[in-house]
Amino acid sequence: QKGVSLAFAALYARYPAARVWARMCITIVPRGGGNGDAIRLEILDIMRRHGIKEGHRPGIEDKFIEEWHQKLHTNCAPDDIIIAEAYINFLGSGNPDDYWQYLHGHGLSWEYMASIGGGKGSAN
Repeated sequence: QKGVSLAFAALYARYPAARVWARMCITIVPRGGGNGDAIRLEILDIMRRHGIKEGHRPGIEDKFIEEWHQKLHTNCAPDDIIIAEAYINFLGSGNPDDYWQYLHGHGLSWEYMASIGGGKGSAN
């Protein structure tokens, strides 16, 4: 699992045009082992450092972030790091376009985000 995952990660990093295929292929690799817990813990730590508690900040309700936060506990994936970075970009500017530009620039489409509950309006 680790070797196959690392091979797809290298493919993903080296060939941007192949990212969609690498992401689709990695979904068939069985989960388990690896550093999913480390990814989840780091993302949760980033959320805490930025004042994001249980998926929202005081005065800002965001259903996607709340659902995504719960997803981190059960099904963490490398794309979650990109989502966290995109959300931090949005927090820094307040502009939802910064969230979407970061996601798209790192190979995450609107359709993919909609499939995990992060579609239109998730960074508003």
